Amino acid sequence: MPSDLSAVLQRPADDDAPQAPRRARWFPTTDVVNLLPAALLAVALLQTATRWHAGHRELLLAVLVVLVTQVLPGVVVWRCARPREGTLLEDVVAGLPVGAMLAIAGQVVANATAVRWAAWLLPLVVAAVLLAVPSTRERVRHARTSRLPWTWGLVVALASALPAFQALKEFREPVRWAGWAEPYVDMPYHLALAGELTHGFPPHYPQVAGDTLFYHWFTHAWVAQVAGVSGAPLDVVLTRFLPVVLAVTVPLLMAVTAMRVAGLVWAGPLAAVAGFAVVQLDVWGAHSVRTSLASFESPTAGFGTFLLLPTIALLTMRWRGQVGRWTYPLLVLLLVGAGGSKGSEVPVLVVGALLASAAAVLGRHPQWRRVLLDTGTALVVLVLLIKLVFGGGTGGTTVAPMRQLLELQGDLLVGRSSDVTGPALLSFLLLAMVPIFGGAVAGLRVVLGRDTRSDPMGWALLGCALAGAGAIVALAHPSLSTYYFLFAADAPLSVLIGWGLALMLRHVGRPVALAVTGAVAGVGGVLVTGAVLGDLEGSTSRQQHAYAALLLFLAVVGVVALVAGVVLAGPEGRRRATIAVAVAALSFAGVTDVVRELRSPLPPARFGPVKQAGAISAVEVRAARWLRDHSQRDDLVMTNRHCRAGTGPHCDHRRFVVAAYAERGLLLEGWAYTRTSNRLGTDEVSGNRVGFWNQDLLRLNDGFLTDPNAADARRLWDLGVRWAFVQRSAPHADTLAPYATEKAHFGPVRIYRLREPGAAR
Repeated sequence: MPSDLSAVLQRPADDDAPQAPRRARWFPTTDVVNLLPAALLAVALLQTATRWHAGHRELLLAVLVVLVTQVLPGVVVWRCARPREGTLLEDVVAGLPVGAMLAIAGQVVANATAVRWAAWLLPLVVAAVLLAVPSTRERVRHARTSRLPWTWGLVVALASALPAFQALKEFREPVRWAGWAEPYVDMPYHLALAGELTHGFPPHYPQVAGDTLFYHWFTHAWVAQVAGVSGAPLDVVLTRFLPVVLAVTVPLLMAVTAMRVAGLVWAGPLAAVAGFAVVQLDVWGAHSVRTSLASFESPTAGFGTFLLLPTIALLTMRWRGQVGRWTYPLLVLLLVGAGGSKGSEVPVLVVGALLASAAAVLGRHPQWRRVLLDTGTALVVLVLLIKLVFGGGTGGTTVAPMRQLLELQGDLLVGRSSDVTGPALLSFLLLAMVPIFGGAVAGLRVVLGRDTRSDPMGWALLGCALAGAGAIVALAHPSLSTYYFLFAADAPLSVLIGWGLALMLRHVGRPVALAVTGAVAGVGGVLVTGAVLGDLEGSTSRQQHAYAALLLFLAVVGVVALVAGVVLAGPEGRRRATIAVAVAALSFAGVTDVVRELRSPLPPARFGPVKQAGAISAVEVRAARWLRDHSQRDDLVMTNRHCRAGTGPHCDHRRFVVAAYAERGLLLEGWAYTRTSNRLGTDEVSGNRVGFWNQDLLRLNDGFLTDPNAADARRLWDLGVRWAFVQRSAPHADTLAPYATEKAHFGPVRIYRLREPGAAR
């Protein structure tokens, strides 16, 4: 590794200055070596996916689509945008999300114009234009690449162990099965949205006709683009291919972003380790792995992080004057992409940018005008997203201080989830925040250090963390969705931790030995606490037990840090070494639960011969696939089953089976997860169980399927209904003749084609 790599990563832009002749190295050997562990991991995960009903051919075609229509144009755009100095690894890893946004734009154009080839052509056209223009072509050709240590990629690959394990868990989601399957409750909904984004625009809720989709749907558009161009099934792309992409690329994205932000090579692996190999500090024996960065139960959260990280890297380069004004359109593209992929990403970033703006103005930062411009841009993008993508609503989120935190952690820490007031409330707040943000103490080195405290990006990352904490303290949502604001802060917080640790270890002797000692001290403190005090759940006085465990942990870490400072450092560096060990211990203590998670057996497959609550029959899926293959994309379908589980008006309405597997819009299936249901939800009756708000439409739908008549048939035809998916498990008539013709029969499912009212007579 050249000794000046850290310096060139922070060098301001000076494109008008004469450049010394230097041959651009497109494929430095060490960068290829650093990509190799991630590539091997991806191959291993994809091969494992083939054992879970994903074909080699469809996965290979999906890989080729991403490489050609996303990685290639994304690399061209990123090389145009970044400073001349960088790494090939950064170009590939940061270029992928840029190319993904171009692919999403192509999918939207293809849906809006019915020109299907626009989904793959638009990204390639953007790349071709940039290569055709002389100025941008020269930037691409002469972008320099510096070498990284060969161990850099290996450490990041090791940090990917937890997301890889979580991807294997995701492979238990059913794709092909006989008998019954019980997918995770949200997966049919995500699959239905991917089907909606495959065929039409603007999108609508596929389970309720005529209800415009107000949701972060960019992830589903990406799934639709990959599936549509490659020919791979939507469910394979959603539950097999996307988890592999996120598990392999997001740790690398974290690393290259932290390296760009810190200007230090090893800040990247440290941030990846902090983000993916460490979870919240657990000194109480709770044994819970809490990190959104490695979880794929919410594909939108993972994809939002995927687009947020390059946004942070680009903001860093802009705020340091390393790039020119031509990067502004790319910033807007990434901001829109991050916010459209997960609604919690941009609000957290806006809070961080506002804090950075205040720091830049008060500190008279040379780029304070650009910081203000980018902050204002992020705010405008957020307002437009709320208006256009989320429909101007709050999605059921309300201001309710402490309620959400008490609901989730009250029983664990104080033995009850209500009636915590006064000093006990403040005590509970401290106990609840320490495990989540204990490891973030390394970030204080950035915002308090003389050499970094004037950098707006440090304050922006800190502001993101504060926004995530503030959301779970001040807001509430019936489905605990305010925690997604905290999850959105995980990535910026991990970058800040990696930056702070790299700065602290850079100025001490024997940094590797001190970092390893700190990690051992943190893990040892957790183990000693558990051995001495036992688990918190078995305690009769939980609050006292929690404080005793925290104090014992800090005592163990303090003793080890003092001894390490004396043994591993000279007289002049003992204080600095002691602090470094203590901070490393706090940062890495959460690895214990990750190790425990990796040692646990994988969960059983979510399908089998036995019917469970909310299970889906293979016959239902086969019938829905037949309907997809024999209907037009604009045909509306009606069905007589609206409950996932239970019966009655307040059953679980998260029923999306026909919408998911037929890839067609439903007049009315399950109405959960819509903006209206979220708004109508209360503490007593959640939005998933509220009654349907348009009783006339409900009576029309169910009435025709139980007692068909000419008047209802005409109304349904005028609404666009062309097919009926009738299930024996719900009330139904023996036949819909003469108003509909039976076209297919799959066990308990009958599929009818509605006749034109004149033909019925």
